[in-house]
Amino acid sequence: MRTEISIQQPEFTVQNGAVRLVKAKTLSDSLQMEYQTAEGLTAEMLTYLPGEEVLDFDSCSPEHLAMVIQKWCEQRNRPSVQPVDPLYEEFLREEKLSELQKACQEAIYKGVEVSTSEGTKRFSLTLPDQINLIGLRNMLDKGSSAIPYHADGEAMRLWSVDDVQAILQAADRRVMYHRVYFSLLHEWLRRTAYPEFLGIDYGDALPDGLARSMAGIMESTTGDGACNRQKSIYTTWTD
Repeated sequence: MRTEISIQQPEFTVQNGAVRLVKAKTLSDSLQMEYQTAEGLTAEMLTYLPGEEVLDFDSCSPEHLAMVIQKWCEQRNRPSVQPVDPLYEEFLREEKLSELQKACQEAIYKGVEVSTSEGTKRFSLTLPDQINLIGLRNMLDKGSSAIPYHADGEAMRLWSVDDVQAILQAADRRVMYHRVYFSLLHEWLRRTAYPEFLGIDYGDALPDGLARSMAGIMESTTGDGACNRQKSIYTTWTD
């Protein structure tokens, strides 16, 4: 039955403002109401959602009506998920992937702090720096006992074999960590539906399964002999 009523009721909150309901009418699939605010009289139409309570104004108390209308307004103001064109969704995924890859590269480029015989030093890992480290590795492999290099903001100096090994090991770990993390972020992105994947950011904790995979990979690829591998992990990549 369609009923139109005028009721007096306590003020309640809708959209962060005090309102007073003036008139309401229930239809088969919606609620039409008028309410008074500081800005004046406003008319609203709220559509019933599946599973929501259909109000019976003949038996509904003003307090219950206020509670239900407040709930509806709050839910209506939440962003709704609209169908998205598959091509546009794929574009958004590629944009998110590019964003994550850029963040990964920036994290690597920041470099790593290493404890050396000269104290704790920072070594950047930009692409030119990574190429320089390949040169250090080659000199180390050839048996050099004093190897020239420089920490960030410092002049070139000779480093001992132990120091160079420490620098290469720390750099290896940092590059490997971020490459593995990025790869697993990519997998997370691939298996996550729209629009949830838009909320994935670099630095987020991985879901449990992927986090276990990362822990296993890092455990198997780190160690004192990491810096002596013949193939360097320093490279650019597309995943």
